[in-house]
Amino acid sequence: TESSTSWKTSKESTREFLEMMREIHENSGSLGFPSGIHEIDQQTGGLAPGDFWVVAAPSSCGKTMLMIQICNHFHVEGKNVLIFSFETNSAKIITRMVANRSNIDSKTILGKGDEKLTAGDMMQIRSKTESIMKSDAITICDNYDLTLESMMGIATQLREAGRKIDIIAVDYIQLVSLSSNEGL
Repeated sequence: TESSTSWKTSKESTREFLEMMREIHENSGSLGFPSGIHEIDQQTGGLAPGDFWVVAAPSSCGKTMLMIQICNHFHVEGKNVLIFSFETNSAKIITRMVANRSNIDSKTILGKGDEKLTAGDMMQIRSKTESIMKSDAITICDNYDLTLESMMGIATQLREAGRKIDIIAVDYIQLVSLSSNEGL
């Protein structure tokens, strides 16, 4: 049910509510796709189409890792992921994804930890990396000076090129600007 205006009558809103209830209780039991983190999914019902989540916390509290875990889960479940990163380059995002999937500390993968990679670790890293590459379902844009309009343009270009987008993640949304601040 969609209103032809920016407002909805009680009849339209009630129809949407009833449709939502039917969807929840007759189909999946939830409107959203699981984030892969049980505690979050219990509270939110997962990430539903059209949802806009903002995760805020002080620096170095794990916001980027949370985003990567959710994107990783989407990808493992066959979903397509678009990541805009204003802080972390694409190689380090893949490093964190591989670390998350293989249960190997990313510091060890990057040669910064006290532990050395074993031959088994290298096999796991290669396997997880090949899986990500073969699926070609993760798109990372690590250009640090994108505007909101250019991000929307990139998403549109990807869709027009036939790439489905199931989730868009923006790491450090505070750094996103508008191309024109006129009229604001």
